[in-house]
Amino acid sequence: REKRCILNDGLLLDDGRLILLWEESEDLWNTVYRGVITDGEITIDRVMEPTNPLHTLTGISLMGNDEKIWCFFQYKGFSNHLYVSESLDGISWSEPASLSLPLDINCIIECSNMEVGALQYDTEKIRLYRSDDWDSWEEELLMRLDDPVFFYGTDEDNGILSAACAVNTHGQLLVAYGTKFGIFTTFHSEELYREQQSLVQNSRTLSMIQWILVGSPVVIFLWMWKNGSGTIGSVIVHYGIYVCLLIVISLLIGALIPPE
Repeated sequence: REKRCILNDGLLLDDGRLILLWEESEDLWNTVYRGVITDGEITIDRVMEPTNPLHTLTGISLMGNDEKIWCFFQYKGFSNHLYVSESLDGISWSEPASLSLPLDINCIIECSNMEVGALQYDTEKIRLYRSDDWDSWEEELLMRLDDPVFFYGTDEDNGILSAACAVNTHGQLLVAYGTKFGIFTTFHSEELYREQQSLVQNSRTLSMIQWILVGSPVVIFLWMWKNGSGTIGSVIVHYGIYVCLLIVISLLIGALIPPE
């Protein structure tokens, strides 16, 4: 290609066809092309013709198999829309149909149970929108950074910088995400997610109890000192014994709190 290109996605089918989706710079805007390579020959077409020279298009992803292929892209103009086109051979495509999805979708995959999933992420959370009819979508939270097994933080350089997902042959959803610490992968499981949420809640409760026990001796000491309860020596002795007991209790509670 003569102009600068950005490859959005590629799809290699079992019959040997290679489908490509890419963007090309056109002065002030981008347009999106798709092509199919079969037996060394390539057929290229635009996903959509912009209605305004200042509008631009962004490629999202490809999905499909030997029987049907889907192409997803975004049109950015006075209003932004996500579109999908279908094809049986990768050469002739249907007219783009608008999708009722958030605009910052990263990729669309084929899930189990005849569903499709659209991945969305920000610095704190990764979500998956599922649908079995392309019209109604159900939001599912895959992970968030306040879980103890993930990095905590919401700043741009501390949060999620990129994310992708795929489904393996067993129907398990594999989520990959990138942070400034590197790229990590995890299998998403509803049961595991519920256990993580319970662990987070228990950790917060134990932490609160720990801080209450650590701070209460100060309050008790000030109260005893103000009311003149006992001599100074007895106050200090009772206070010291209480502090020692609370240190032991705090250490035991701290051992129960899992590290983040």
